[in-house]
Amino acid sequence: MRNVFIAASLLLLGACGRSEETPQEQSTAAESRTPAAATVTFAGSGRNRLCLDEGRGRAAFITYGQGNANCTATGSLRRNGSSAALFPDGDQACRVDLTISGEGVRLGGATAACAYYCGPTASYSGAEFRRSDSAGAVVDLAGDPLC
Repeated sequence: MRNVFIAASLLLLGACGRSEETPQEQSTAAESRTPAAATVTFAGSGRNRLCLDEGRGRAAFITYGQGNANCTATGSLRRNGSSAALFPDGDQACRVDLTISGEGVRLGGATAACAYYCGPTASYSGAEFRRSDSAGAVVDLAGDPLC
């Protein structure tokens, strides 16, 4: 009887961790491991970074003040020629204007509606970024990817 219990336990353990993924789940998993080719990274002064993914209509930025105080926003991107705007996820009141020219992006002035996204001594107002293939990933203070 003991041998039957051991054999059954081994069979159950062997089945653990095996799951059949649907083709959609396999595709989603592959996409999450592959960086989006449409994402363009921009570097600003110091550690400031911005990314645009016009294919998915997404954008994000992080700008630093003193120490690690920063402004961080991630959201939808709406573009009209050289003008664009980032609308942070879940926020109907905040709009961050962007001016896109050639290889650069300039953020518009900070508004009271967007103050939530900035810590003390940090501002994104007028921050400028240049396209950079070597800037590395755009991440928040904890190292989590913004794009």
